Amino acid sequence: MTILFSLALVLLTAAVALLFAMMGELASRVPAPAPATRPVNGVLMGATAHEWPSGLAPTDERPMLLVLSTACASCEALATGLAAHQVRDSVGVVVSTGSTESGEDFVARHSLGGLPHFIDPGGKWVAGNFGVRISPAALRFVDGRLSEAYTFSDLAALSSEEVHDHA
Repeated sequence: MTILFSLALVLLTAAVALLFAMMGELASRVPAPAPATRPVNGVLMGATAHEWPSGLAPTDERPMLLVLSTACASCEALATGLAAHQVRDSVGVVVSTGSTESGEDFVARHSLGGLPHFIDPGGKWVAGNFGVRISPAALRFVDGRLSEAYTFSDLAALSSEEVHDHA
């Protein structure tokens, strides 16, 4: 009986060692997590809007526009978090949407009505003025001109230095 128990213990020890080796090999093949921000390609850097929607033009206190879409699951999550996030005071919001009604519903559902916002059916305004056709996107302006454009997955990344390192 002792020999059988010893043999079982040796086999279990070998199996655990093999399992840890396999986990180490798998961990080495998993890609590094994506950065919280990435530059957007194809945007019109230095561009300014031909005409700004009422109250949306960036200012020194509010230099950023967030482009969110009603058809984007991550935009839904970000909009939900935006209502209570500190970055809220420094952004305007462009809601790219299939219809004005769904854009208005998005703004109401996420309590964005107190922010400067513009409902952009088809994303035509933001694409036509800045070449942005992706969401979520953050557009930073200096003196009314687009200076940085990036996608983001976390509201905290919008105020971090990481943004300026990638843009």
